[in-house]
Amino acid sequence: MQVRPIALAALAVSVLAGFAADATTTQRYRVDSSNNAVLDLTALGGQTQHQGAKLSSFYTVALTDSAAGRSLHATLDSVQVDTDSSSSPPPAGMADSARGATATAFLNAGGVISGLAVATQNPLAQQLLPLFQNFYPRMKATARVGDKWTDTLDYSTPQGTSGDVHTKVVANWVVTAEEQHDGVKTRKVQSAYSWARDGSLEGAQGKVTLDGTATGAATYWVAVDGRMVGATMDENAAMTITVEQAPAPIPVKSTNVITISSIK
Repeated sequence: MQVRPIALAALAVSVLAGFAADATTTQRYRVDSSNNAVLDLTALGGQTQHQGAKLSSFYTVALTDSAAGRSLHATLDSVQVDTDSSSSPPPAGMADSARGATATAFLNAGGVISGLAVATQNPLAQQLLPLFQNFYPRMKATARVGDKWTDTLDYSTPQGTSGDVHTKVVANWVVTAEEQHDGVKTRKVQSAYSWARDGSLEGAQGKVTLDGTATGAATYWVAVDGRMVGATMDENAAMTITVEQAPAPIPVKSTNVITISSIK
């Protein structure tokens, strides 16, 4: 059979188009977070101080297929601060100027994020976007109910130009059920974890050093097609903050609760 040149050319264009077109999926999420902290300022001549903050942030997340995983591009669409429940809300205008901040990373086939980079100088966005370091469960696509595993992860979280924070996480995982979540058939994946964290930042009062540990629990709901439909995270941390010009370190105990919901 003779293949006509025009048919051969059309076939070549089709093949090349198949190689050139990366499959990209886009999903929007709402993240509700509540943080409560107790600062012990007695060593500095002060009193115990309670701080709390509640806010909702909205993201558009694009995942593009590539070799051995997917590239991630997250955009912070908006931030809503619950001023009635926040003892120390961000300065006026900071939430508005956080809009459009982005983070990029690589998500491998096992759900591990690497190369997280945050592109913003907005202090609020710099605190929010590192959430994507643990946004997805670290699981194989083939994981089924009853599967259990343990992993250890080391990573550094960028804090804009002020420095970075290093974290080592040890987590136990288990797929506990198949169930409907937000109208979608999902696998329920649960994790119990602990982390150790340290780092140094340059602040308005000079160098600030962080050191501490935490324990936490997380639940993820993963759709049949691999989409992360929702998640909850709850952790308790004990940190020590050392400010360069302060006479003594500041112990801080905090609780942090996060709920992630997909926006249809």
